[in-house]
Formats: sequence, C-alpha cells, structure tokens
Amino acid sequence: MNMIFLLYLVVFLRQFQTFEDKSAAISADNGVNQQLADMIEHWYLPGMKLGVAKPEYKTIIESKLGITCMHNEAVMEAMWGIEQLMHILVPDEKAELTKEDRLPMSQGLQMLLSRYGFDVELEMINKRIIVTAQTLCACEVVEHEFLRPLRNDALILKAISGINCEHWDALKLATALMMFSSFREEIDSYEVLTQDELSKLKIVAHKYKDIAFKCNCLMYKKLASAYKIKLAKKKLLGSLVKKARKAEVRKKGKLHGDPQSQIPQEHVQGELQRDSEQLPQEHVKDKLQETRSKFLKSMSLLISAL
Repeated sequence: MNMIFLLYLVVFLRQFQTFEDKSAAISADNGVNQQLADMIEHWYLPGMKLGVAKPEYKTIIESKLGITCMHNEAVMEAMWGIEQLMHILVPDEKAELTKEDRLPMSQGLQMLLSRYGFDVELEMINKRIIVTAQTLCACEVVEHEFLRPLRNDALILKAISGINCEHWDALKLATALMMFSSFREEIDSYEVLTQDELSKLKIVAHKYKDIAFKCNCLMYKKLASAYKIKLAKKKLLGSLVKKARKAEVRKKGKLHGDPQSQIPQEHVQGELQRDSEQLPQEHVKDKLQETRSKFLKSMSLLISAL
C-alpha cells in the first residue's frame, strides 16, 4: 500500500506489556497464556479484527480465543511502522528488537525510495534513512491534501484565460493563483513559474478580480515550506544512501577478505565531513517536523509511514 495514504493510519496505544518468554505467551503447543489472553479480551469488541504479525499467531488466537485475526500486506505495513517508531509510541521501552524479530523493509518505504530514484537493499536501511524518508512522505501528504481543491481552481483558470495548467503540481498551481491575490508581492514565483508563464498570468490578472479561489495565503505557505523541506531531505537522503551503500560494500568485502574494501579511515571521515557541510543541520527543526512531532506526543498517537 502506498506510503502516502498510510500516513493517515493512526494507531492508539491502549496497553503495552513485555513478555520475556514469547513461547510461553503464545505457541502452537500451549496456546495463549492467561496474561496475553486477558489483555486481548480486555480491549476486544464484537466485530473487531485483530491484526497480528505472524500467520501462526492468527491460527492460534482464532482457535484458542475465537477472535478473528488478520495477517496480510496491509497489517504487515502497519506492524513495520510501529516497529520503527516504538520510541514514540512507548517512550519508556528501551529494549531493541532482535534481528529475528525485525520485519523486512516495508513496501511503502521501497516505493518511496524508488520514486526518488534510490535503489536500496534491505541491509542498507538504517534509522536515519527511515526518518528522512518519513519526512519526505509527510511533505507529499501536504501536497496531496491541497491538490484536489487546487485542481478545481485550475479549471477556472483554464476556462477564463485558456492557460493549460492540467499537469502543474500543487505548489505551481498555488503560486499561479496567488498572483491574483493581494499577497502577490510576497510570493516567490521565480522558483516554480517560467518568465513566460508569469507574464501571461499578469496579463490576465484583471479577469479574476472578483473570483474567489479556494487557494489562500496559508495554503501557499504550507506548500512552499513543504517544497523547501522536500528538496533538503531529498539531498540528505541521497547522501545517507551513498554512505550506507559504501558501508555495506566494506562490510561484504571484509567478510570475503577483499583488500580493496579496506578504505582508509581518514578518507571515510573526510568524505563524511564534506557531506555534512553540504546538508542542512539536523538540529534545526523545520516547521513541518515540529508540528508533526508535537501532534504525535500530545495525542499519544503513532502516525506510521509504511
């Protein structure tokens, strides 16, 4: 399932328990122990379906507790997102998942990385790549949110002036429409509109004097902010993927005793330093990330980009 739409999947934390011995908690031989059964039945309501991470869990819970379970691609995408963001959902839980318990890379993450031109193997994925991809996805959500009302405005734009803007993205449409508003002097149009397009818009501006568009200054500013963040994070993601690929090559080379894989440490450090100088400082919180983080923490919710 597409990573964009799964951002709208909200998982509420109801209860969290740690089971030191998983085989004692749930297994084909022993069924479901009392502690786990009590927790499941406490929150279960008639008609609900319980999402589980393994097909054997589905079989055991359905047979022992009579509760319908789901185990499919959508559930696994959600499980993967929860796994990656456990530190937000359960801040006090410090334990790391074992390699055996970690889920494969989500299809949504693969799709997003591919969409930005990155061919990334599972072994290369790390937390910084996941977080950066998540921010890119959040920017895409902003664009998607405003695209439909902007498309309606675009129909008016084309009908009156004949300007064909059918294939323009959300920011370009918002920028063009803001040329007809009282805020046009505050708009940085040169990054997204060509000189010819800008000239045409100025010529026909008088035709839209009494027309109320859905596009407004706040919408434009959100899109412009998302656009700038997206550019910076795409650049950062490229650097992170490059480093991860080199690290994986060195790791495989060491396993096979390849001397060419032994890159001098000073060379690696120098390259990392040059890359970091070209990237935005990670401690600077952009508006989108800050707003999203506050929402997650204040509502005790997890929004998962799967």
